[in-house]
Amino acid sequence: MDKNNQLRAGDYFERIAVFVGLVVLVLIVQLPLSFIMYGHYSAIGRYTWAGIYLLGFALAITIAVYCYRKYAHPQKCH
Repeated sequence: MDKNNQLRAGDYFERIAVFVGLVVLVLIVQLPLSFIMYGHYSAIGRYTWAGIYLLGFALAITIAVYCYRKYAHPQKCH
């Protein structure tokens, strides 16, 4: 963004790319659930996949918070 808080065309493209990236990230994080549901794992294997699932969501939340802080700016009223 420039000094006047006005978005340029490149800013819109960047924000759309971040949004699509976050959606893809959430879809990827769901993969361990498929392994748990359709796999024939022992209890330890299921717990391992569950741990990977939780760590993946923690990472996704961390990335989402970073993106929110970088791109969300309250509108200034003049």
